[in-house]
Amino acid sequence: MTLRLSTETHTALNVLAAQHGIPAKKIILDGIADQFARYGVTTEVK
Repeated sequence: MTLRLSTETHTALNVLAAQHGIPAKKIILDGIADQFARYGVTTEVK
């Protein structure tokens, strides 16, 4: 899957990841997991 982000969003994601010492992918997957939980989807996000 390809995810297209604006330059500003991409930069903010990379800065956030660097500040917290975690991969940007983890931030994205955590966000998806949060949305799944919000809508009652029980599928594990990997």
